[in-house]
Amino acid sequence: MENLQLSADKDKFSYEPDADAGDYDENYTQSVEAETGSTDGNASVESSFDGFAGSGYVFIHGQDTGDAATVRISVPADGFYRLSFRIATPMGEKKNSILLDGQQIGEVSCPKADSFGDYEVDGIFITHGEHDLTLKASWGWIYYDSCAVLATKQPVKEESALKKAELVDKKATLRTQMLYQFINDINGKYTLSGQYAQKGMSSNEFAVIEAASGRLPAILGIDLIDYSPSRAAHSFPDNVVQRGINFYKKEGGIVTVSWHWNAPAQYIREGEEWWNGFRSEAVTLDLTAIMNGEDPEGYDALMQDIDSIAFYLKQIAEEDVPILWRPLHEAGGGWFWWGNFGSESFIKLWRTMYDRLVNYHEIHNLIWVWNGQAASWYPGDEYVDMIGEDLYPGNRIYSSQCIKYNEASAYTEKDVPVVLSENGCLTDPDLMIRDNAQWTWFCVWSGEFVCTGSELSEEYNERVMWDKVFNHASVITLDELPDLTAYGQ
Repeated sequence: MENLQLSADKDKFSYEPDADAGDYDENYTQSVEAETGSTDGNASVESSFDGFAGSGYVFIHGQDTGDAATVRISVPADGFYRLSFRIATPMGEKKNSILLDGQQIGEVSCPKADSFGDYEVDGIFITHGEHDLTLKASWGWIYYDSCAVLATKQPVKEESALKKAELVDKKATLRTQMLYQFINDINGKYTLSGQYAQKGMSSNEFAVIEAASGRLPAILGIDLIDYSPSRAAHSFPDNVVQRGINFYKKEGGIVTVSWHWNAPAQYIREGEEWWNGFRSEAVTLDLTAIMNGEDPEGYDALMQDIDSIAFYLKQIAEEDVPILWRPLHEAGGGWFWWGNFGSESFIKLWRTMYDRLVNYHEIHNLIWVWNGQAASWYPGDEYVDMIGEDLYPGNRIYSSQCIKYNEASAYTEKDVPVVLSENGCLTDPDLMIRDNAQWTWFCVWSGEFVCTGSELSEEYNERVMWDKVFNHASVITLDELPDLTAYGQ
């Protein structure tokens, strides 16, 4: 691969199927009734809702009940399988977690439906033999009738498509083009390591990762939350922007920038703390009214905030530092105000921000990382350079999260990198390769997901996993990056 030399001491990976496994049967199908398995929490077997098969269905209640339904499945050979859940959701759209042998591997999403329907997740690698398959309450409130396990084709990206993506900003700086080319060159082959750390190279996060693995992340994640005018008025940010610049110019690293946008002060709800204005429950603004032109003062207030952030983005641009720009993240969850009014108003805001920063302010060092968490929130190919997903599966869960990877890859036909733009648990590189779910980069969130003070915290990620991930043949660390100021030249 051009301009990239990985360390010779990293072992090559190869997956060896179990010698005792049978032959993979492309026509294999197994169906299990949910009521024949076991339940946890307040989940109950019922039969009052019409349309079920078998003797009943399992009613999985709300997210705080610990409700779950587990069935025993069996597959004859190692390989990729599709899970088809038969569910009714008369109480509205719901998402709930899928666990395989107690490890969360993804979620099943169901729109509101007054009758039972089939909802599939595809491309899951399952080893031969028996396994516990669990559907656990996340949003809850579903009627779960049955699950089918079906053989499926291995998800494969076409090799010829890996380098076709182009930056949406046609005036992007040369170094921005170089960084994007590098990321597209490794797409599907390697994973860039990343870590959020406001203190950068001097952070506790970087120190404990280096102590655990002997290496440092290739990507530094920083957040412009304190540069929001309603927060800067109380506590000016602590040189975060300069640390990002230094990481690229002095360390040769890559920088991703997020913005927990603290709403304009006049929209922070009375009684709420000033620093909490990025959360939906803390603000009074109506984004739909603003984006529809019904609240021109609100629109002006949002533009003023974007202009304030543009001032700092220009500082980075003036240093010729390209950044992976990830604004308005996790919109589909609804917990941040920019995602609290549905996808239509969010998409309008995303496109408006793009126009304001790129065309009005002429900032051309941004690689646009969209992180809407659902296809219906996608703002369009002309506004997105990468698709990001934020995943927090629990504690010490290192699965590849292939279900979400495959889902995100299908959001668009454009060949863009799919990245784990924020995560609580590391993903096992061996499982990513096995499952054909090679996230192009990951970036672990800060604090307790890495350390407690200056000590490594193993609540979410064990020391052995930091060592494995950062020393894996498919994971690129800071010392292994090429010269990104001359890449491809």
